[in-house]
Amino acid sequence: MQKNWLTPAKIILFLDGWFQANAIKLIEFHLEGIREEGMPLPQPHSYSEFVEVHA
Repeated sequence: MQKNWLTPAKIILFLDGWFQANAIKLIEFHLEGIREEGMPLPQPHSYSEFVEVHA
């Protein structure tokens, strides 16, 4: 019997790794476009929010 090597957990790990690897490239590309337009770069910031979900 052949085992299914493509489990949901493996798909999630793959996508998580792909997004992490490409997020930096995408952000760099975006900032490069801002610089080329002569616009000021945004100041780094972060925010968070709590959302209550009723199950």
